[in-house]
Amino acid sequence: MTKYKIGLYIVSLVLLFVSIIIKKVDYAIYDQHHVFIGYKAIALKNVPTVMCLFFILLGGIIYKLFFYELDGDFAHPKTIKSIENISNNHLSFLATYILPFVTFDFAGCRNWLLFFFMIIIIGIIYVKTNFFYTNPTLSLFGVYVYYIDFENDDQRIIAISRKKLLSHDVVRRRLIDENIFFVK
Repeated sequence: MTKYKIGLYIVSLVLLFVSIIIKKVDYAIYDQHHVFIGYKAIALKNVPTVMCLFFILLGGIIYKLFFYELDGDFAHPKTIKSIENISNNHLSFLATYILPFVTFDFAGCRNWLLFFFMIIIIGIIYVKTNFFYTNPTLSLFGVYVYYIDFENDDQRIIAISRKKLLSHDVVRRRLIDENIFFVK
């Protein structure tokens, strides 16, 4: 489902938004006469920070909704025949997409437009290629990603789980997209 993919893309960018806040926040809340400048002035000086805070909050809401919605109907239990942890794929996403943006020059409107253009293009690729499960933010929250083969089943799936899984565990699964499942 596309809404899951787009939502998980936003969640995957939470680390980027935190990095931008650290890089761009203007801590000056007093003027030269040591008078508080006011919340509106602080917000106007920190528009990128406010936007990033909004997206972090949105990412948190999407994360909660994602697992809430997936906690419904599951297929019949199956036994894991073989399993391969592929959670380390999160590191490639982090190194390829997040870290280069941390060094991005945010001075000027043109650079911000370029930044948002690139974020949107990467998001489109992320959604169209079904790579939404490579998500470093999910990894921080203890979500694991596996290749799983089941007993008496020829289909190899990509499984997203909130628990560590082992061979011979019995799990129930719920389809997210194509061969990508949420299991528990």
